[in-house]
Amino acid sequence: MTETNRTRVDEFTEPKKYTDKLTGLIFSIYIVSLPILWNICHSLLLGKELLIVCTLLFCSILYAGTAISKSTGFSKQKFINISYADILIVLFSFILVFNSIKNGRLIFIPVEEWCAILAVYLLMRNIRCADIIPETLILSGTMQSAIVLFQKTGYMKSNNEWFEITGSFGNPGPLGGFLAICIVICLCRIYETRKQNKIIHSIYIIAAGTMLTAFCFADSRAAFIATAAGCSFYFFQTIRIFLKKHPHIIPIIGGILILSSILIFNYRGNSANGRLLIWRVCSEMICHKPFSGYGTASFGQDYMLHQAHYFETHPDSRFSQTADDTVYPFNEFLHILVELGIPGLSAIGVFLLSLFLSRSKNGTKRILKAGLIAYLCFSLFSYPNSVFPLFVLFGIFSGCIESRKVFKIPVSALTTGSLLILSVLICSVSIREIRFYYNGAKTLEKFFTGNSSEAILFSDRHYEQLKYSESFNNIYSMWLEKHPDIKKLSRLPAGCSNYCNIGKTYMLSEQYDYAEEYLKTASFMVPGKITPNYLLWQNSLQRGDTTTAITIAERILKQPLKAESTYTLRVKSEIRRFLETEQGKTQVPAQ
Repeated sequence: MTETNRTRVDEFTEPKKYTDKLTGLIFSIYIVSLPILWNICHSLLLGKELLIVCTLLFCSILYAGTAISKSTGFSKQKFINISYADILIVLFSFILVFNSIKNGRLIFIPVEEWCAILAVYLLMRNIRCADIIPETLILSGTMQSAIVLFQKTGYMKSNNEWFEITGSFGNPGPLGGFLAICIVICLCRIYETRKQNKIIHSIYIIAAGTMLTAFCFADSRAAFIATAAGCSFYFFQTIRIFLKKHPHIIPIIGGILILSSILIFNYRGNSANGRLLIWRVCSEMICHKPFSGYGTASFGQDYMLHQAHYFETHPDSRFSQTADDTVYPFNEFLHILVELGIPGLSAIGVFLLSLFLSRSKNGTKRILKAGLIAYLCFSLFSYPNSVFPLFVLFGIFSGCIESRKVFKIPVSALTTGSLLILSVLICSVSIREIRFYYNGAKTLEKFFTGNSSEAILFSDRHYEQLKYSESFNNIYSMWLEKHPDIKKLSRLPAGCSNYCNIGKTYMLSEQYDYAEEYLKTASFMVPGKITPNYLLWQNSLQRGDTTTAITIAERILKQPLKAESTYTLRVKSEIRRFLETEQGKTQVPAQ
């Protein structure tokens, strides 16, 4: 290549490199701050939804910037490469949207969340900033570790009164998963830099030590397994070579793995059995609708009805004392299979396969694959797709790991113009949604004031869009508990507490048959809770059915409970007095 030609190439490539680096730097700052923003937004009504739509807006703006750079000649790129992964992610998105339309749920929060992740994926595919992602995540993980240490020493409060440390998350589970991914990436970087700059190598070691300390405090079994899986993937060749040289160690390692599995399962047995129950019920749900699934976002709305049916048909199940109101399936692949059926799981499965079958051109891509393995392994036992800062990592890893190219689309003025128009359109919709959630949060705050009429009107008008928001459901159910309304209560997601409230409302209106129906279902949902049976007992007394009341009272006294409390002791004391009184009435006086 002549000097003139080399200069012309540099004129084209340098602006492109500069644009990608700048965009990557801006996005990296956002990644680092995302867990902190998640913490701030969680303290707001509809805060999670605001963060999701803001992310969609942010990615669209950055993507529009890349489109402008192409149209202004900053880019030498003459083709847009379409890979197998791109086709499969579009196919999965089509299945998601089609499923939403089929179930009449096109506009709702989970679709917006998937759109945000898709935007992250497309941005990563275009700006090519994979080299700075590992360092970004190591920095973010170190920051979370510092927060954990401050919480452990009492200088900061956790976000959950039940747990001493949570980082920027709601509980130690997601914190452990986030740290697991960051630790895997950091350990890989330590291995890569072992023969390079000693200062950088030492910095990675310090970061890993800090994160491992915080990781131990998080005490998450799923995160521990995810860390082991991610490291095993990255060091697979090293491990394989070592075992070839020392084959006698293989049985020892096998024994250690089996023993570790048993110890991990029994470390918190109730928690493990709780997950087994959920997976058992999910398997029955899948058998009923294996292909079509139950619909997008249906799990949180309807799962508890299936759990009630399970305990009704299996009254002696060993899981009865581990059951509780369930919001997450603790397995994201089962979650997809339940909601989207075999087509949805197949699309996402082949998509992941296409990523791992692609060759890792450099060490960074291999590190990102190890991080993705950790994420996927954590997904088998937890709910990272429901924690947005973790879910974003899926889009980042997927976008940075390129799969095999299928065909190319020429970059023309029409192509770049269309992409720019699409980005502007998404930005406009995102701004509108941000305004909706911001104004909605302000309006819903009026539930806590004396004048709640505006909040009620807003909730009724926009219920179909808001009903998939966890924060909205919490606020709405709290208000309905004090202001019972059968029609509004019936719209809330099925759950033991909600069905108990519906039963109490029917009791107040003397509709005892309806009350009994809901309270019986609630008693099957969570067999270890005393409240449904206690309300059933009260319902029988109010309708004058003393015989049934005695039967229920005797059942309550024999009922095994998850935990005793002052409330359960008070209920049992009241039941005993009732039975003693009834026995006194039926006792025949001595002649």
